[in-house]
Amino acid sequence: MIRNPFDVIKNSISNHYGRYYCIGNRKECYHFEEDGAIIIPWSKSKDINLETEILRLIPITKTDKTKLPNFVTKLKKLRFLQIPIPMLSRENVTLTPELEILLLINSNHNLQSDVKWDGIESINSLKSIIFQNEFGSNNCIDQLTGFNINNYNLDYLNFDLLKNGNLLKNIETNNSLKTVVISNIGNFNITDYLPKNIEEIGIITSGNKFDLNNLIHFSNLKSIFLNGVKSEVDCSIFSKMNNLTTLNIINSKNIKNTHTIIENPFLKNITFLNCGKPFRGLINNFDSFKYETLDIKFS
Repeated sequence: MIRNPFDVIKNSISNHYGRYYCIGNRKECYHFEEDGAIIIPWSKSKDINLETEILRLIPITKTDKTKLPNFVTKLKKLRFLQIPIPMLSRENVTLTPELEILLLINSNHNLQSDVKWDGIESINSLKSIIFQNEFGSNNCIDQLTGFNINNYNLDYLNFDLLKNGNLLKNIETNNSLKTVVISNIGNFNITDYLPKNIEEIGIITSGNKFDLNNLIHFSNLKSIFLNGVKSEVDCSIFSKMNNLTTLNIINSKNIKNTHTIIENPFLKNITFLNCGKPFRGLINNFDSFKYETLDIKFS
């Protein structure tokens, strides 16, 4: 599988209980209680442990969604922060230099002002930015035009092309980005906007003319994740990627040349799920001892 920046939450819970908080909407925070989050209402947010490492801010009122609470700047050990995007639209925020992961929520509250990125760009430890779009939210492309991928030292970027726009625009070929996950890509040729050393690519929901063939040109590619790809997936191209060891394809029905997967000498982790049984008649031809993961039984 593609690396998961949310693993930092598991690591924090394992090593330091009581440093994971979800503040605000009780109903939404409830989902994170099973992960170990301590839930407190917005009115008591100042009671938070100053040793907090993981923080999710889920305000209810429109006013609260547009201003980053002052106490957040006092959390010097913060590693993961979830906030609504509008909290970055009023002023350049100052956050701890220890922050590793920033989860930005495009909520149903319309974002009126452009996001100000200066305070985020100055966080040298920041390795992952994730844009998450709530169901029914409008696109916020115009408000995110100031985002410049080259101003960060990111390993991981996750965004929705339809809702957030092309956040890889003008990327430099030697950019540090190693993992990119893109949703609602349509038929857009994203390969024109990938750094040469990209290692992991995730595509979630594509058009029926989206072309995977250009991925051959990225020689460092180690992992591919496809979910809901409507275009043809010709498995023979994976044999041309000498560093590709992990292939995870789900909910994609137009799979061709699956016999080449059996002959592929590079793949070590293979998962196909709900893909219309593309390995019908071929499953018994796989030598399971060759793989670290082989999950094709329910393909």
